[in-house]
Amino acid sequence: RRSAQFDFSTELLDEERLRALIDAAAIGVALYVRDYANDRFTAFSSHKVAYYLRAGLPIILFRTEASAQLMELHDCGRLIESVDELPAAVAAILADYARYSAAARTAFAAIYDLDRYWPDLLRYLEDCARRGGVGA
Repeated sequence: RRSAQFDFSTELLDEERLRALIDAAAIGVALYVRDYANDRFTAFSSHKVAYYLRAGLPIILFRTEASAQLMELHDCGRLIESVDELPAAVAAILADYARYSAAARTAFAAIYDLDRYWPDLLRYLEDCARRGGVGA
């Protein structure tokens, strides 16, 4: 569905439509329920957040333990306590968009970019193979 300021979907999107939606966005919003530990700690494992940051989109998240840590490390968006704070968060990001966008790309490179982790994983697997397996 579309509104004058937001484009959102309640349907599961295929990869192509998801990328098109993200590419057309200015800000990524990922408001996970905070009632469960899994949702409170998802900031560093969220597919949605990773896509937003890869595209250089500043993000808006509910304040949780993990989202606070993400913002402390990278300051790539704004945290809110309720949806009533969404307009102010959007305004704050738009007022300093270039900085937030650059921080989003930096956060993606530091946290989610698999190319960063492949050399370490390869060394670990080679070491395991030499020793005869994990824990050997």
